Amino acid sequence: MELRIDTQKQTLGARDESIKKLLEMLQSKGLPPGMGRAAEEEEQERARRIAEAEAQLGHLEVILDQKDKENIHLREELHRRNQLHQDPSKTKALQTIIEMKDTKIASLERNIRDLEDEIQMLKANGLLNTEDREEEIKQMEVYKNHSKFMKSKVDAVCTMY
Repeated sequence: MELRIDTQKQTLGARDESIKKLLEMLQSKGLPPGMGRAAEEEEQERARRIAEAEAQLGHLEVILDQKDKENIHLREELHRRNQLHQDPSKTKALQTIIEMKDTKIASLERNIRDLEDEIQMLKANGLLNTEDREEEIKQMEVYKNHSKFMKSKVDAVCTMY
């Protein structure tokens, strides 16, 4: 339908150009003042054709606008229907993935808490030297970063659907 509309636009544009050229030719020719009756009739016929072409052009422009509005409406309706009819198997699969990610995040958070508790206990007992502290802190940061990463992935999956 859009191709037809574009073709009609091109056709009308070409007709409009040819009408303009004809008018320019007539105006630049400067017909002699004693035109005959046949020349007057030709001029009237040209004017009538120009008026008809302009009327047809206006009519086709109105039709084109209506078709554009109809296309927009149909696209909006299609988009709305696509959003209402999401595939339940995809939704179920995504829900399963989210649950698995949540479980992994909870596990990582437990590991972080356990490591923090162990560090606190070792600090309290004074058994942790500086190298071990640095290693524990690095490991704890890795767990925290991984936990944040997994949370962001779950959030991204949730926002997509």
